[in-house]
Amino acid sequence: MNGLRKVLRVVDIVVFVCATLAIAGVFCEGMAKKWYDFVGVFVFCSDYSFLIATVLHVIADRKEKIAFVHYFSLTILIVGLIMKVAGIPYHPLVLTIWFQYIWFLYGIILARRYFGKKISM
Repeated sequence: MNGLRKVLRVVDIVVFVCATLAIAGVFCEGMAKKWYDFVGVFVFCSDYSFLIATVLHVIADRKEKIAFVHYFSLTILIVGLIMKVAGIPYHPLVLTIWFQYIWFLYGIILARRYFGKKISM
């Protein structure tokens, strides 16, 4: 499990950076009212790094207090995949809320890791 914890440290930072870039890209598009190709890459990286990180956290943190957050994230991912496969449309605001959720979650995870357990979930 120590090796998995070391991998999770790097993956958490990657997810946070990707989510930050995706949020910045989406807001940049919204403010410029123009589509940019690089934003799709940020969104892709953010989504798939979050998927990998969530599965790894479910495996590594299954006996800790924070596990319910990762189970909730996994549930959201499953619902999103079902909506995508079934072709169910969703409002564009959902994308922004999704990235804010990822950004907030991994921001808290990183803050708790580097500033101690004083920061509550």
